[in-house]
Amino acid sequence: MSATTEQDEARAELTIQSESFIADLHEFTEQAEALIVAIQTLLEPNSDGDSPEHTAWRLSVRP
Repeated sequence: MSATTEQDEARAELTIQSESFIADLHEFTEQAEALIVAIQTLLEPNSDGDSPEHTAWRLSVRP
């Protein structure tokens, strides 16, 4: 096998790994954004006018 062929195969493998890493990073980013929205929602006062702390406490003690 020539050096050029080995280099081409190595580049192809790195490209595949890079694309996989980027896809994983996008998925992680989407999950992190969803988590941020969920946390922000928990910190907003509810319709009863409860403070964020009280809302979080009520959620933590629910079965």
